[in-house]
Amino acid sequence: MGRQMVKQQDAGLLDAAWLKQVARDCGADDVGLVELDRSALDDQRHFILQTFAATRSLLSFVIRMNREPIRSPVRSVANEEFHAGYDDVNATAREIVRVLEERGVPVCNAVAAFPMEAQLPGRTWTVAHKPVAVAAGLGQIGLPAASSIPALEASCCSAPCLWGRRRPPMTSPSTTIPA
Repeated sequence: MGRQMVKQQDAGLLDAAWLKQVARDCGADDVGLVELDRSALDDQRHFILQTFAATRSLLSFVIRMNREPIRSPVRSVANEEFHAGYDDVNATAREIVRVLEERGVPVCNAVAAFPMEAQLPGRTWTVAHKPVAVAAGLGQIGLPAASSIPALEASCCSAPCLWGRRRPPMTSPSTTIPA
């Protein structure tokens, strides 16, 4: 898992490539990074900050789900695949948070699936994962309960991790930032 990976050389810096590798080492199939002040997140910013007030950037990741169970007309088969995917996403998010906390990075993961804070009728989630995944460059909104990620040719469950540090520019993967 993530805690067994090689630590970044300079404890005072965070690197975009390193952050993505942390997520992959923890089980993510694909990863993207996005700043909280990106205009694509304008309608989500308030809810993100309610979840973690120190948020400045988000790490969005996806976990591949098995295709055929999702396509099954038997609801229990498809439902179990979604639930297993959500469990995998939450376990991966927890491990990412653990690794980053060990590095002194203030971080919080948003929960996949249906939160206890759901208010019906109305908003049934704390952080909207799909707009974050799209803003982070992971794909486009697809199935009602998942995002479609072209690079993986699969439907995926996703969850963002919110942290209180700016990420490096995406144009330079070797760029580092003060931790």
